[in-house]
Amino acid sequence: FIANNQVNATSFSTPQTKSGAWLGEYLALTVSDSMGYVAFTSSSIDIQGDVMFTSFNNPIISSAPTQNASESSNLKLYPNPTNKFIHIKLKKDNEVLIELYDYTGKLILSSTTNKQIISIDMTKYPAGIYLVKMTGSSKTLTKKFIKN
Repeated sequence: FIANNQVNATSFSTPQTKSGAWLGEYLALTVSDSMGYVAFTSSSIDIQGDVMFTSFNNPIISSAPTQNASESSNLKLYPNPTNKFIHIKLKKDNEVLIELYDYTGKLILSSTTNKQIISIDMTKYPAGIYLVKMTGSSKTLTKKFIKN
């Protein structure tokens, strides 16, 4: 599970139907490879209640191209899971943008480097699932890791 994510900007009371029954807090959620879709009840427009719909994209997954085996072999991410540091080993010394995201898609670190081995101190971050997005001159790779 990840942190709660607000799906609309307006607070509202639970709608009451014409029959006097409460519409309730009915939610529906489905996802695809890059999108999330939420349906929920609201009385923000009609006091009798409406079914609302919203969608959102995952900025990390939706922008990451599919990786093939040769691209994945150009880098190593270790140890996974980690308790303290995560190390990224690139095959070549090229300038690369390293971005660290928590699993809600929040960017928590961004740095450009041309080192072949990059170490990120994870001790200040809570346990959870993280994504490292590495963008070079010709491609972008995204890797997932766990911080215990």
